[in-house]
Amino acid sequence: AINTTKMNILGISAFYHDSAAALLCDGDLIAAAQEERFSRVKFDHRFPTNAIDYCLREGRITAQDLDYVVFFEKPLPKFERIVMSHLATYPRSWQVFREAMIAWFSDKLWVKTTMLDKLPLPPERILFVEHHMSHAASAMFASPFEEAAVLTLDGVGEWTTTSAGKATADWGTGKFSNRIDLTEEIRFPHSLGLLFSAFTAWLGFKVNSGEYKVMGMAPYGQPRFMDKLEKVITVHSDGSFYLNMDYFSFHHSLRHTYNQKFVDLFGAPREPESPFFTNKTGDDVRGREQAVEVNQYYADVAASVQLLAEEVVLKIVRHLHAQTGLSNLVMAGGVALNSVANGRVMRETPFEQVFIQPNAGDAGGALGAALYVHHALLGNPRRFVMEHAYFGESYDDSQIARFLNEEGLNFTEIDDPTKLAQEVVQNLLDGQVMALFQGRFEWGPRALGNRSIIADPRRAEMKEVVNTKIKFREPFRPFAPVVPEEDATRFFDLQKADGQYPLRFMSMVSPVVPEHADEIPAVAHMGTGRLQTVRRQWNPLYYDVIRGFGDATGVPVLMNTSFNLRAEPLVSSPADALKTFMASGLDSLVMGRFVVTKSPKGLLSPKPAKTRVATGVDTAASMGFVDSLLCPACEGALTYNNSGVNAVECSKCQQRFESENGIPLLYWPTDEGEIDSITDIVKGFYEETPFPNYEGVDTANRLKEKARRGIFAKLLDDQIPEDASVLEVGCGTGQLSNFLSIRGRRVFGADLCLNSLKLARSFRDANHLDTVQFVQMNLFKTVFPRERFDFVICNGVLHHTNDPYGGFRTIAELVRPGGYIVVGLYNSYGRVWTDLRRSIFRLTGDRFQSLDPYLAREDVGETKKVTWFADQYKHPHESKHTMDEVLRWFDESGFTYVNAIPKPTPFASISQHEALFKQGDRGSHLAHVLAQIKLAATGDHEGGFFVMIGQKKV
Repeated sequence: AINTTKMNILGISAFYHDSAAALLCDGDLIAAAQEERFSRVKFDHRFPTNAIDYCLREGRITAQDLDYVVFFEKPLPKFERIVMSHLATYPRSWQVFREAMIAWFSDKLWVKTTMLDKLPLPPERILFVEHHMSHAASAMFASPFEEAAVLTLDGVGEWTTTSAGKATADWGTGKFSNRIDLTEEIRFPHSLGLLFSAFTAWLGFKVNSGEYKVMGMAPYGQPRFMDKLEKVITVHSDGSFYLNMDYFSFHHSLRHTYNQKFVDLFGAPREPESPFFTNKTGDDVRGREQAVEVNQYYADVAASVQLLAEEVVLKIVRHLHAQTGLSNLVMAGGVALNSVANGRVMRETPFEQVFIQPNAGDAGGALGAALYVHHALLGNPRRFVMEHAYFGESYDDSQIARFLNEEGLNFTEIDDPTKLAQEVVQNLLDGQVMALFQGRFEWGPRALGNRSIIADPRRAEMKEVVNTKIKFREPFRPFAPVVPEEDATRFFDLQKADGQYPLRFMSMVSPVVPEHADEIPAVAHMGTGRLQTVRRQWNPLYYDVIRGFGDATGVPVLMNTSFNLRAEPLVSSPADALKTFMASGLDSLVMGRFVVTKSPKGLLSPKPAKTRVATGVDTAASMGFVDSLLCPACEGALTYNNSGVNAVECSKCQQRFESENGIPLLYWPTDEGEIDSITDIVKGFYEETPFPNYEGVDTANRLKEKARRGIFAKLLDDQIPEDASVLEVGCGTGQLSNFLSIRGRRVFGADLCLNSLKLARSFRDANHLDTVQFVQMNLFKTVFPRERFDFVICNGVLHHTNDPYGGFRTIAELVRPGGYIVVGLYNSYGRVWTDLRRSIFRLTGDRFQSLDPYLAREDVGETKKVTWFADQYKHPHESKHTMDEVLRWFDESGFTYVNAIPKPTPFASISQHEALFKQGDRGSHLAHVLAQIKLAATGDHEGGFFVMIGQKKV
């Protein structure tokens, strides 16, 4: 247990690219993790609530035991830069300026308030450190050095994009003080990181995550376009540079990094996901002459911009050495993840030792902020060196055993570590591709043996096997070699880099010794390798497997890549590991002391597809849920019709209802003519324009990733119990229904629109989500028994009926006592801007659609824009409501107010770990008015939508 009388400091990075948290106790790093490892959202930038919870849990302390909480940058200077930049580029920047202001005034500018909400501490315990100072501290105060030159390079912090200087550290001898002096800098918009990102986007990769793919593509090209690059950047002899901003748009756009002049110079951008190799697999490509001719041009551009980045870094480093005269260098920042440039820094500059913090990007700023406060501000002596990167959450053998038994998996337990290593070696020799899940997961983007996939590097075909059948990624992507420290120089040309700390973190690329290149073809990427060296004391099993493989083959090298699927974070938990194992072509999985294999036993059996006959008739297997439904005409029990036609029948009135694609067509008209006419009009509208919610979301994993980016869906998923019964009324294409069923909840989705339901059912069947069912239904004539569900969700539906309160009363009857109803409606205040735009569109013949923030977004497909415009501005009927009105509904229908989004009080906000179903303050009428005025100011992007939650009284 941590002694809570010691100095506990929590560092946090959030809101920009990759959120994280790190906990120090008396200067020792106790825990550090990125939010994505828990949320399962790649590069999750939201406030790292899960990561913070983990750090406190690992440290066995509470928030009250923290002496300081430190944020990795200063929001006000960053806000100043954004305002000044957008004003300087007005009017080009007006759209992005509006979005930026909404984001800043809702979250980023009030980060201190957010931190105090999450961590109830005295305000004086909340501190802020400049962005590049956090980077510098993350490298210097994790390094083994007493003094060193410091270099940080990234996209942009507050204003700085590159900084350099020197640092000293006190190890308790009094020889030095803890200081970091950053004496030189380059400021926005002149940024090597943003330049590289512009080319990343032009080459068809995603900015802030695809830069390393440019490095992977570059070896297949030749740097033929250095002359063109001279038009966009000027580099001086000391490495200082400035960009020709005529070619870029990142300074006035959130979505475009380059402009038409850039395209005129370099040509049309490469299509994302376009094939790169002439052969089908790409595993035997050895040179540029075998690449597709059209892609060869892009490879040559990639080679050129990579060489440019290397040369700029080398010039800066050489200048820095001349200025400081020091023998040690520390580096951090996103550009410090360019492992090819790092290798050249180590081999080709006068510095004798170089340390690169393994989590060099923005996430690493969480660690740097905490280290800076502990050492530079508080003056505490050094005691920590980052000898390894295993600072994430672990699961002991008892937890793993319980999980394996609960899941009914086929596994072998091997208690003897020596025998376990031998078993892994033998499997590798047999040609297996294996996954390692052991100990604490890694801090940073690299898998270093605790969440790794390993294979035989002598087999050239392993490139194809792992890239196409396991990782599902581009065939040109390289794999990392891992080797014991003592054997590194035998296979890799390290020169003076021999013994460097960074070699443990896979942060540099080194040439493969030519005479050994043919021995490790799977990890020799065009003659180089981004290697990891291993020392046994930090990872005994990993080391013993590599050593055992070397003893058996004479090649003490393994192929290592991260244990995850493409576009997913590294696995963290046993459940993550199993899911990835089953979704890929992995042969076996080591979890602690257990070896898991695929067999017909338990959940490892592939789930069978639903039986369907060729005629399209729905079978009993696909319609077996109808015994849960009632006839909408008389409330009699429904049964499956076995006559061979697509139908269900009422056992009471014998009314027959057709079914289609496994969806019972139970729409029944209401008795009230006016309500019925509106319902029919709305039904016809949505049959013509169903929302295309599954564009780019073709798997359950991708749906989960997309849904959990939103705080509301994440909270629902986190807090609705897995054994709960859920009804979503007005489910549309069933995105939320399918999402909530992924974890096994019993979910019904009901909607008017059959075309939408077909999309929902198709996704359900393709992903074997057997616990969700869909039904066509009129909400005024429900087909479910009263008090049937634990949760009834009705978002964006009641305001498209002629009797919203009557519809609410109908669905409220379906909630069991103690259960919850979740209602989403258009707000009378928040809808004012939509109404104004609707009037403008009507007056101008639907011109000026860019006035709508959603329609102005360039990352939204045209199909979605068309349906959004129709739903928001062409809908045949809608109503608007207030918080007070819905609270009256609750009171009159036997419900207690629980929660709302936004909250019914103006100064409260929903949090990432909000207790969504815990009763809160319902506020006063005045508070409701103020909260709705705020909604009108900030909720325009969502069309003035609000959600209220009530609990049915017992």
